Amino acid sequence: MTPQQFQHNSRSLRKTFFLIFSSLLIVVISLFFLFIFLYQQQLNSYFLTSINDSTILLDKSISLYRQQLEQEFESVSAAVLRAHRKAAVKLQKGKQLDLVLITELKESVEAEFGSSVEINLIDEEGKIFRSTYPSEVGVDLSQFPDACESLSDVRLHGCVRLDLPVFEPSSRFFRAYTLSHIKELGCFLQLAVKLTEYNNFFAILQEIKESSATIVAIDLFVVEQNHQGKSYIASFTQSGEKITESEKKVVLDSVKKSGMTIDFPQDKGDVRDYYRVVKSTLNSSGWYHNLEYNLVYRFRLDMSAWHGFVRSSILFAGIFILFICGGMVTGWGYLQRHLAVPLGKMAEKIQGSVLIPDADIHESVSELAIISHTYNQHILKITQSTEELHEKNVQLQASLDEIRTLSGLLPMCANCHKIRDDQGYWTRVENYMSEHLDVNFTHGICPECVKELYPNVHAKRMARKNDVS
Repeated sequence: MTPQQFQHNSRSLRKTFFLIFSSLLIVVISLFFLFIFLYQQQLNSYFLTSINDSTILLDKSISLYRQQLEQEFESVSAAVLRAHRKAAVKLQKGKQLDLVLITELKESVEAEFGSSVEINLIDEEGKIFRSTYPSEVGVDLSQFPDACESLSDVRLHGCVRLDLPVFEPSSRFFRAYTLSHIKELGCFLQLAVKLTEYNNFFAILQEIKESSATIVAIDLFVVEQNHQGKSYIASFTQSGEKITESEKKVVLDSVKKSGMTIDFPQDKGDVRDYYRVVKSTLNSSGWYHNLEYNLVYRFRLDMSAWHGFVRSSILFAGIFILFICGGMVTGWGYLQRHLAVPLGKMAEKIQGSVLIPDADIHESVSELAIISHTYNQHILKITQSTEELHEKNVQLQASLDEIRTLSGLLPMCANCHKIRDDQGYWTRVENYMSEHLDVNFTHGICPECVKELYPNVHAKRMARKNDVS
């Protein structure tokens, strides 16, 4: 492996390391958000189940109390109209329309009717200029389309008008309003008679609210049609606050959707509103004959615990991710210092077939030290074997050179068979071969030479062989 190849492999290892870490990080983050999503779904399911159960209970209670309100309204409607006409006559006989006069009227009407009554005097422009309820003085009714329409209708027909009961959040009571126009005085007379049957309704709302740890308030909005076919909203808020125009818009939008609407009030902090719409019909032979209306329940839930859980989870996940990143940086530094760098140095030494100094791996892992030691031992053995092989090669080369000197034609005597060497001297064959080859000669005599040189000896050997045979 060349250094360039090692650097390429090191970069590949780095990419693989980062790929594994990124995949692990993505899996952890995905599992975290999946857990948050599933937990929120479970929480929403719990909320919706609680809301549905509360809606069923409220429907039964409201149906009962609404029938009681209708009965109460029908029973007192004639008395309310009669009391209104008497009050109008007394006003016409009065000398001036001051607070003393209308206070006397209030007391007389309450004595006759047996219930709390408020009296308002409204000028031709629609502004309340006298009232037994101090906070109503100065209210300009001309800014309310329904009120303007009612004033114009009464002025045109000159009748005493009795409207459907209206809930007043400030007093937390229903009131039946009567209205007439007194031409002689140039003003309108309005009586507001308190009805009592709906007072117990708030006790039911409070009981249901206290049964849930997350429900802050349960509010009711009744959306129905008035005599002119205009939609109006009667609100029942546990806090007693008047609903804003934006809240009315959400209520009407919920009625259009005819289902569940979720709203996040911007000025309420960790609050979520669930609007539940229920279509209802009140069948009666009286004032509310077959009246169709929509009940809109607003369940205001405190989400501070849930949001705190989410914030804590995100903080924990952030710390965990930072811990993983720190571990990655530390681990990569450790691998670089204790593995990649020593391996690079080892690769360079191995490429040069030299021993690896201990200084190159003094910070590496123990396995690299074992590999380095084994490699050094192997290199030493290879060096020793190479030296021995070199000596043998020298010897073989010398022998080869000698063998090559005997190759070709050798001048030899035809009679004595001596060989002429390079210096021109004639030497015996055995001497010449001993000098040029690593051989030694021993001398004997072959049978042919014995027969030629020693005929007697040869004859005796032959006779001996014949006797034996």
